[in-house]
Amino acid sequence: MALQRERWVLITSEPELWGAGLGNLSRTMETMSEQVAKRAGRDPGDASVRAYAGAVFGVMLQVSLDWAKDPELDFAAALDEALLFLEDLRP
Repeated sequence: MALQRERWVLITSEPELWGAGLGNLSRTMETMSEQVAKRAGRDPGDASVRAYAGAVFGVMLQVSLDWAKDPELDFAAALDEALLFLEDLRP
């Protein structure tokens, strides 16, 4: 986890790395939508699937950014807590 945090801090602090990573973010969102759709028995293009995947991704990004600023943050616990808010939104 320490190595992952160090990597994330570097990516978020260097504009060139952040910019290069945006392509990966797009692919990650598509993969997440595909997996949510698969679990829900829906099409990956379904609006509820894409909205939910986007919300999950947004939560993950926010917790990751918080973690980059706060090395004491328990990443797993913070992510679990934040994702609970989306529980009722699952397609």
